Amino acid sequence: MNKSCEMYQMELMDVHYGESEMTEELRSHLDGCEDCSRYWAGLGELETSMVFPEFEDPFKEIVLDKLMAERENKSGRKRNALDFAAFILLAGLFLGACLALVFSGHAVALSKIYLSIFMVAPLMLPFLIKRQMTKGAHTNGRA
Repeated sequence: MNKSCEMYQMELMDVHYGESEMTEELRSHLDGCEDCSRYWAGLGELETSMVFPEFEDPFKEIVLDKLMAERENKSGRKRNALDFAAFILLAGLFLGACLALVFSGHAVALSKIYLSIFMVAPLMLPFLIKRQMTKGAHTNGRA
């Protein structure tokens, strides 16, 4: 095998793996050279005889799982921050209304409102617990 055959075989390898196109010069050399013809046939046989096992990429799954968990944590934190801000706003409004009633001389009305809240709030507790449990079930169902 001479130097030109080595060069042509390198080009044949590029053609085989799709890195370049088969030129007319390369085709004419392949038709006239027995060594290069065997080399070209061997490239095809090599690929058909090789068995490449398929592996799952655990790294990709781990990264995707972590990204999804982080995304859910961020949305959960954002939702918690909004709930907390709404709570602070409502608590401030309620406290301001109570102070306004006390300073305007409606302490008796305020005590009635206060007692009614303490009697109604425990009745709402099972509904709030059920809401939190169903929200948790939906979150766990996505994972």
